[in-house]
This record gives sequence, C-alpha cells and structure tokens, in this order.
Amino acid sequence: MNPLVMEVIKSMVMNDDFLMKVYEDVTSEMRCRRNFESQLVHYYFLFYSLIGIAIVTLFDVSKDRESLLFISRGIAMLIAIITFFFVCRIIYDHKKYTEFGQIAVRIWKYFDMFTSDMYLAGETIIPDKFEDHGKGIGYFYTYVQLLLMAAGMCIVLGILVSVK
Repeated sequence: MNPLVMEVIKSMVMNDDFLMKVYEDVTSEMRCRRNFESQLVHYYFLFYSLIGIAIVTLFDVSKDRESLLFISRGIAMLIAIITFFFVCRIIYDHKKYTEFGQIAVRIWKYFDMFTSDMYLAGETIIPDKFEDHGKGIGYFYTYVQLLLMAAGMCIVLGILVSVK
C-alpha cells in the first residue's frame, strides 16, 4: 500500500464511528459490484440478441457456402472471446466482493453481532450462516448462464450452416 495512505490511516482516530463509515463504504462497494454483474449479464443478453439478428440476416442474404463457413467461424470466435472477457471480469469482481464481504464480517464480529444474548434475549442479530458473507455461489450461476448462452449461440450457428 502507498506509504502516504498508510500514514493517513495511522493518524485517523479509530472508533466505532470510523468502523461504521468503513462498513458503509464496504457494503456500498459490494452493492456496486453485485449490480455491475447484473448489468453485465444484461449487456451480454443484448449482445447475443444483436449477434442472433445479424446471423439470421446474414444467412438469409448470403448464397455462398464457403463465405458462410468463414463468417460463422469468425462469429463463433467473437462469441468465445466476448464470453471469455465477461467471465474474467466476473471472476475479478467476485474476488473483490469476497474480500469486502470478509471486512463486513470482521466489523460484525467486532460489534458482537454473532453473539447470542448480546443485543436480543436468546438470539443473535446476525445468524452464523452469514459468517461466509460474500462467498456465495451466485457468481457461479452467472458463469453457467453465460456459457450456456454462448454454447446455444454456437449450436444455432452450426445448425444454420448445416441447413444452408
């Protein structure tokens, strides 16, 4: 970390208000990353819709089988490359999301949110299952969704080439 940043952090007063500000920042960052993943999937759907329209139009217009095969391979490569970059971005964001989740859990532990009888009689504020906050497998379902869409587009592409 930057030495100047470390010096500023050391000079700050560390108290409960400071932790609450950190918690607000962490949860805001987690929310932004989760929303970005959702937006990325929407853009992916839009991309595939446009590619699908282009493929169908191309196959309607084109008469030469050799050029269709060449263009189909190019489109399949484009789909693979775009899918690869989308998945890489989701992996990167999920790693950061997990790190922020662990910061949130440490703050919850500091305030004894997992301790029974601390704030509520016979209960905890936050159930123990949330100690893995930010480590869920939701991102895995996004991968599967993206890869299935890519495979589906390539299959449709293959069917169109074989029919023509």
